[in-house]
Amino acid sequence: MLIPLGVLSLGALFAGVVFTGYFIGHHEAGFWGASIFKGEHNHILHAMHEIPAWVGFAPFVAMLAGLALAYLYYIAVPSLPAATARAFRPLYLFFLNKWYIDELYDAVFVRPAFAIGRFFWKGGDGAIIDGTIDGTAAGVAAVTGRVVKLQTGYMYHYAFAMLIGVAALLTWLTYNAGLMGGAGQ
Repeated sequence: MLIPLGVLSLGALFAGVVFTGYFIGHHEAGFWGASIFKGEHNHILHAMHEIPAWVGFAPFVAMLAGLALAYLYYIAVPSLPAATARAFRPLYLFFLNKWYIDELYDAVFVRPAFAIGRFFWKGGDGAIIDGTIDGTAAGVAAVTGRVVKLQTGYMYHYAFAMLIGVAALLTWLTYNAGLMGGAGQ
């Protein structure tokens, strides 16, 4: 695995040097074609040639400094990381805890989302659904438990229930017609 990674790293190191003219140089318009849009007032590629030379070498120098520091800390003097962590404990903890971004995210987004969810769970689901809908369903189940006993399967029971219904309907219509007729006179 190290051999392919070595070949890839050499390619990554030298591709920028070899293809600078195509990436950001005089041939960039032909290389990129229409894949990168440049406005008519965009002169960044021309202005890039006017920066001081040290700006171009700064990333390479930073990489070399990081490589030297890593060699010093982890190969030459392996006890140095622990000593640095003790000497700069608050800064070390700050970086170790990833700038406390996870804690900030937890306080700003996660806990309020849990609070909202808990409110809807206890207040919405618990109080409204379990309190009213489930209570109503229990009431309906109790009524239907009694009404189902009226279904015996005998025809004369159903005929009797229909006659009772017709008598109740006629009584209601007669009573309401009497109220209407008395009010109109």
